Amino acid sequence: MDVCEPPTHEDSTLPISTDEFESLMAPLFGKEARGLSFGVALSGGADSLALTMLLHQWITQRGGSLQALTVDHGLRQDSDQEALEVALWLKRLGIAHTILTIPPWDPKSRIQEHARAHRHHLLATYCSAYNLRYLFFGHHIQDQWETFLHRLAHKSGLDGLTCMSPLSRTSFGFKCRPLLDVPKQRLVATLKTCKLSHMEDPSNRDPRFHRSKIRDKAQALTDLGLTPEAINGTLHKLRKVRESLDTIVASAFEATTMIFPLGYATVDLLKLQTFPREITRRLFEDLSLRVSPNPYPPRSGSFDSILDCLYPKPSPLAFINSDGGLPEIEEMVEKNHPPRTWSIQGIFCKNSVLWIMRAPRKTPPTAGSSYGRTSSFDGLWMIFGQVSPCLSIPIILGQSHFFWAYQKRSQR
Repeated sequence: MDVCEPPTHEDSTLPISTDEFESLMAPLFGKEARGLSFGVALSGGADSLALTMLLHQWITQRGGSLQALTVDHGLRQDSDQEALEVALWLKRLGIAHTILTIPPWDPKSRIQEHARAHRHHLLATYCSAYNLRYLFFGHHIQDQWETFLHRLAHKSGLDGLTCMSPLSRTSFGFKCRPLLDVPKQRLVATLKTCKLSHMEDPSNRDPRFHRSKIRDKAQALTDLGLTPEAINGTLHKLRKVRESLDTIVASAFEATTMIFPLGYATVDLLKLQTFPREITRRLFEDLSLRVSPNPYPPRSGSFDSILDCLYPKPSPLAFINSDGGLPEIEEMVEKNHPPRTWSIQGIFCKNSVLWIMRAPRKTPPTAGSSYGRTSSFDGLWMIFGQVSPCLSIPIILGQSHFFWAYQKRSQR
């Protein structure tokens, strides 16, 4: 089915034309992208369903394929029937569709947060298994607005306040959000023009949730000038600042840090001191993501103790001893081994070099057990040969097991 073309005059409630969607996709893939396989997260709401329709037309014209994925959270009584109804819609439209079901669970608190974690885990697992490197989400400009205000209320820093990016790297490939500058009204209009219905999630109006409270205040905030368009303009500016900082952090990383194939990293603290404190903090955040199995970095305060040693208020060089060492850091690290909030298995400092070891998601294999010629472990590592206690190079996991390994991916 072709997406219907809108009238020519400008209006924030007009449907999205084929040409306009081409322009939204161009920054992500260019105009000549062909033969790609996409996944799209489809809840049945107006935003994700409109995106699915637009994507289907775009990728079909380029000889690619689209797989729609609906997650049944099991939190509402009829959620399974809703998922089946969405599957019926997609069958009529000729779009491949799969329902992913979260195993029975009974959340007591932070329901939306845990549901989101389950949802993204299922989606990522499916994409990895079926080699879908691009997963699309229908987030729009109002979603950005809500996310900004939600994170501002929770005292997020620059990285949090930049909110969602059109393209972000993940374990399986990329998450894509081409509609971040588009109002939701236009997505609803796109469905109406093509005579398609959609579902409404009642949890979007549940007063227990912070985002619902923000939506209830939408008109009052708009009257104050805090419109989605105004916030979105600020987000674009913040994103440019973040990109500049990321460039400096990359330079600092290259100059001071080494990540070894066996799962640990070293940081030259004396060289790192030549960079500003904020750059060092960001480097530690980046490093924790590479070394830790957690998908998110620790809170900023987790790094304060080591940063205070590296950047004392009286003088940046006052604590360096005559041998060029950093005794205060060595003592601090020894007393806090390891800082739990770093989500890593081990950390120590010697001769001004910080050594950081990652923590496993699950228990490493026992010595002597066979994984065959090659196998994967912990979702991040590939093991070669047979685990044996006689090998001389350990992977540092806080266990007495020795085996050859290399990291499957060096970035997140």
